Amino acid sequence: MGGRFSNHGTKDAAAAEDVVQKRRLGCYFLAMLRFHRLLTSFIFLCVGCFVIHPILTNSKTGDLTSLPSIDVNPKFPRAEDSVPKNDPISSEVKLEPSFPQEGNIRILSWTNDNITNWPLGTATFEMCKFPAGKTCENVIDRTLYNTSEIILFHGQKIDPNDMPSHRFHDHRWMFYEIETPPQTWIQEVSLDPIRSVFNLSSTITFDSHIPITERHRTCYMDDERFNKIKQEDTNFAAGKGSRVAWFVSHCNTQSKREAYAAELGKYIPVDIWGKCGNFSCGNKYQRGDCDKEILNKDYKFYLSFENSICEGYVTEKLWRLVMQPITSIPITLGGVAYHNILPERTFLDIKDFSSPKALADRLKEIDKDDAQFNEIIRRKNSLVCKHPGNQWYHNVRYQCELCKYLHAHRSDVTQVKDVLDFWSEDRRCTKVADYYKGSFELKT
Repeated sequence: MGGRFSNHGTKDAAAAEDVVQKRRLGCYFLAMLRFHRLLTSFIFLCVGCFVIHPILTNSKTGDLTSLPSIDVNPKFPRAEDSVPKNDPISSEVKLEPSFPQEGNIRILSWTNDNITNWPLGTATFEMCKFPAGKTCENVIDRTLYNTSEIILFHGQKIDPNDMPSHRFHDHRWMFYEIETPPQTWIQEVSLDPIRSVFNLSSTITFDSHIPITERHRTCYMDDERFNKIKQEDTNFAAGKGSRVAWFVSHCNTQSKREAYAAELGKYIPVDIWGKCGNFSCGNKYQRGDCDKEILNKDYKFYLSFENSICEGYVTEKLWRLVMQPITSIPITLGGVAYHNILPERTFLDIKDFSSPKALADRLKEIDKDDAQFNEIIRRKNSLVCKHPGNQWYHNVRYQCELCKYLHAHRSDVTQVKDVLDFWSEDRRCTKVADYYKGSFELKT
């Protein structure tokens, strides 16, 4: 009997020990769970500090800058462009808008220039005929930063050491640039601090949030105008020689246009006007119609060579000649598909020729045939060139499109993940070695 009770006691003791072990194991898992949560919170805290610190720190002194004392919710200012809608943090931290969601939008040009010489105030936007409360305002006074919903940064003028010391969670910082990447990133300081601070883009390419289309045109022939010019039966070749004219002020460029012009000059005379050559026509901003008069009087051909071989980049070097009754044939070099914007037999593109010598041979052929030269000039001078969209003066049109976009996308969350990649030479431009490959030997 005693033996049976002894055996039963042993079983009870084993059961009790089993319960204790299970409780210990449960406590262990509970402790590990709490440790995991604590570790996760610590990691989020570290990441948050890493992200927030640069924005809340004065970039020159390194001192923390307090948030402005206006009616905003600054609980989670982020260095990223905006809090993404699918960010789990944004679902936990409910941020109130820092700016009114109705009424006019103030646009502050932060960089130390009025980037496009826009009139200040609302005057330009009033020409857009927007409904009341749906217009915009241009300002350059930095003291208005806290009440400016859009902060505009001119790419060429960005200084990482002169950026706003804080930003609101719904501030929209816009990267604006009308030049190409090689002409944009001319700063002699590290640009890494500004890689991911922008959440809007406005450039000459159509994948920007607000494309700048003032230089984008498509031309077509106006038959009535062509017939009128043809009936006049003017010999536009009279008194002109076979020399080629080039008006240029930048002598060393990404496109290496100067190398192509030098090679072309071995086979046909090229007169270089401006500081890169021996002929003068005044400062490019003061020369007025000097170049027009010279071309109409002396030259059958004109080099319309861009300084960069980059996406979307076409300038007045082409349009000044095409859109005026100038009696010289433009010769194009650049990164756009010229045959998509100009009709055939209104220009010559270097990419249509196997070499500078082949181009020179074609020019000599046209020079000897007045009928052929006159036909090209008649076609060119009968062109009608239009911008995409409406036909307002380009600055007004762009500002209207900008303001319209900002109102339509007022609550959108957008991002330019890496502006140095988005606006990089590798991404936007053609390497000159590839561009001239097979045409002539480009010496580096």
